[in-house]
Amino acid sequence: MISAQKHLLPRVLRARSARQGTGKPWTPLARRRGGVLLFLISFFPIVASALELVVLETVTNAPTRVVAGDAKLAGVALTPASTFKMVIAWSAFEAGVANPSSSFRVTDAHVPGAPRALTLADAMFYSSNDAFVELVGRLPKGRLEEDLARSGFAGGPPPKDWLKRGKSEVAHGGSLRVTPRQEHAFILRLMRGELASSAAVHAQLLECLAWPSQDSRIKLYGKTGGMDGVRWFNGFGVEGKVSRAVTVLLRGDDATRADVVAAFYARFGLPPPKLP
Repeated sequence: MISAQKHLLPRVLRARSARQGTGKPWTPLARRRGGVLLFLISFFPIVASALELVVLETVTNAPTRVVAGDAKLAGVALTPASTFKMVIAWSAFEAGVANPSSSFRVTDAHVPGAPRALTLADAMFYSSNDAFVELVGRLPKGRLEEDLARSGFAGGPPPKDWLKRGKSEVAHGGSLRVTPRQEHAFILRLMRGELASSAAVHAQLLECLAWPSQDSRIKLYGKTGGMDGVRWFNGFGVEGKVSRAVTVLLRGDDATRADVVAAFYARFGLPPPKLP
């Protein structure tokens, strides 16, 4: 077993630990067993910390485990934020109204260089709300709600008033609330090829959800989301015949996208990429 470098430790948790003298809250340990990478994270509670964490993991067909944080948080319903964009993209691919190369003109303030054109794959990575609101507009009326109900993402069909504050809310799921366990069940279906109706749709999803990996043997996929003090990374990695689904949820005013990305990458023994 070897200790991971500091770049694998979420920034806020490491900083809080140093201030409070509690030691490292995250101790990632990596080892090889039978050629398969196993990456474990031990989490030590931080006294008086405003951050709450849970990490769920499923390796191939093994049982799902809570590998870090508070298991009770896995059952708390929260905004899906931009992880809902995975459902929108899947619905659009099933309906045949878009593909990963489809172009969108976006003005999101957080997208570098905006206003600019983005492909759907880039819009997923940059989490462009403009692109996904437009994409929903290309779907036949009621199609997204039908696909959402059968996806299992939110445990059934959405309430009738789920977009009561306006259609622009659709990019982050409107009034939908999902638990980390529901998010994890969804990403498992996607990872195992059980969500898409065809190999072509599955391939389109993978193209849109791809994340960079410094190890060419490990392919990474997923989606971040952040809203109302909630930060997600819901995704998976594939190394040969071994697949690993990882759902990271961090809640608190100090939580950042970089924190959950680092936590996700730590499960694969990889440093996180530089984020825009």
